[in-house]
Amino acid sequence: MSRRVGLVAIGVDDVGKSLPVLKGAASGAKRIVEWLESQKVFGVECTCHLLIDGNGKKVTTHDVLDATRDLVEVGGLELLILYFSSHGIVQSANSELVLLSGADDYPNEAIDIATTLHNSRYLNIPHVLIISDACRNSVDAYSDLGRLSGVAAVKPFSVLGRRPGKVDIFYATEPSQTAKEYKGDGFFTQVLLETLAQPPDEVCEHWTDYPVPVIPTWLLENYLFEEVPLRAASTAASFDQTPDFTVTARFPMFLGFAEPVQILTDIDDTHQQDDRQFDDIDGESSVWLDEYVSASNGGEASGGFIPHVEKPSDPPLVFGGRSGRSALKEAAFNFLQTEQGNVSRSLLERAGLWDAYHLVKKVQDRDDGGRASALCVYGCSTVQVIVSPYGSSQTLRGSPVSIQTHDYPRSAFKRKAFALILDRKTITVLPAFEGYVGKVYVQDGLVQHVSFTPDIELQRALGLTPRDMESLRDAQAVAAAFARTGKLAALVDEDALTFARYLRRSKRADPTLGVYAAYAYALAGHQEGVDSVYAHFQSYRDYSSGRARALSIPFDVALLAGKLGEYPRREKGVAPFVPMMNLGWSMMANAPSYDRLYTLHSLRDLRLNAEWTTFSLESERILTTFFNL
Repeated sequence: MSRRVGLVAIGVDDVGKSLPVLKGAASGAKRIVEWLESQKVFGVECTCHLLIDGNGKKVTTHDVLDATRDLVEVGGLELLILYFSSHGIVQSANSELVLLSGADDYPNEAIDIATTLHNSRYLNIPHVLIISDACRNSVDAYSDLGRLSGVAAVKPFSVLGRRPGKVDIFYATEPSQTAKEYKGDGFFTQVLLETLAQPPDEVCEHWTDYPVPVIPTWLLENYLFEEVPLRAASTAASFDQTPDFTVTARFPMFLGFAEPVQILTDIDDTHQQDDRQFDDIDGESSVWLDEYVSASNGGEASGGFIPHVEKPSDPPLVFGGRSGRSALKEAAFNFLQTEQGNVSRSLLERAGLWDAYHLVKKVQDRDDGGRASALCVYGCSTVQVIVSPYGSSQTLRGSPVSIQTHDYPRSAFKRKAFALILDRKTITVLPAFEGYVGKVYVQDGLVQHVSFTPDIELQRALGLTPRDMESLRDAQAVAAAFARTGKLAALVDEDALTFARYLRRSKRADPTLGVYAAYAYALAGHQEGVDSVYAHFQSYRDYSSGRARALSIPFDVALLAGKLGEYPRREKGVAPFVPMMNLGWSMMANAPSYDRLYTLHSLRDLRLNAEWTTFSLESERILTTFFNL
């Protein structure tokens, strides 16, 4: 049963004075190492790197990169496990950071999970498992924590011509939620380790190649999805916590062998009698509570075992439970498979998508006055518009602020983009999609939603009826709800190219849905889907009507498809010159080098936390310079 497995276990209790000290992050990382080493009795050859703070030690990005490089460059691993336990923050719904020891003092002392996930596919390792026992709460975009950028925990080999590996990710909690510590332990880590130490039948399979049962990640996913919230509700604190999983691995990949050496027995007897009171923290507001730690996670068993709870025969109908999960799948199915892409309110509510959908739909349904090509900006009173060449600009006012893109001469679109300075507070960059009306929703200077729909002239050319337009706006709102709640990957079903086929219903690609589709495929690890979306835009590039020129390919789609290597030769076909969605910046490190990559990385560090790319006002000089290039 010889098998090679690598592990980098990172646990940071203290990230600095801006957030409270955790109790179980470092100890949780220790116990993950202990579990893997217990697998040696089955002939597993494991190499473990433990990176924890305490006793004057700190964990830095250099430490993490050195440890992962040591495992990746040696090669020969069948499985690589990356375990993170610390405070966590969300940059946007699908992009987040796990903080390291110097996060208070240095802007890059954090691990970018989205980039790590993407890079992990190109390590020449068939199976990578990422475990993140950290909060997924947002922070003030204008605070020091909100300006962190982070780095990937692994550096990939060249992605060109390389078949990607399978990457699974286990999040301790859902997006926008806290990961709890209970009695000094990271709650998710505790339940995970107890399951691995004494695996129930439903997480095991008997494979002919092995004399003992194995634990596949997809069975572990199904078990923990029900077990974690059930046990959380049964504790004395009775809190809510539902984990979040993306599993792409299949046979013959698995996590470990069943019935390992029991490494927790001594702890069971010792702490069942432990009735000490534990301080608990709210990870977002840093308010001290009485019963449980609602901060970013942590882990070792310094508290007690969490008793197993028998599952009720009829589980409660709450989001995060079995029905919430099935409702999410049903919502995705209805969106992609039904003729109009409609999803009922009751289903959106059961899937936990209604609030996000309703917010976007209100913006989508606002009258755009039947405008020709335009950008309508809601949520701010003044917009300074910068266009190329020479960074020329004008300031517009209104409610909404209406930017008539057809009023600008074609010679003004060398960069095929506008830089919009919002109330002299923040800046965003959006493409000049001729023939489309763009709606931009801004809140407190941050761009929360962007959509593009055909203008009146293009509607006529495409034969789109008012009912068609209503269906399109509704579809955009549903897709945006999946994005805002961090569930984009759920839109990639078993028939992995369904979303791409959905796009082809239109005679001309819808830019907004195309961007969502590309990210959904990227997050689900389905490169063929990303390539299909890119090909879809390519096929419609030459379609135009009236004064509407060929539709540019959204930068995000070209980035995810790996088509920026020929930049700037392909520059005329891509717009704008930066990722439209914030998540795209996490993928920038993997883009093949081209002339302006350095400039883009300088802008990357000036981003604010928002769903769609929003820069601080400090970026104005760089952007103006960029327009003049």
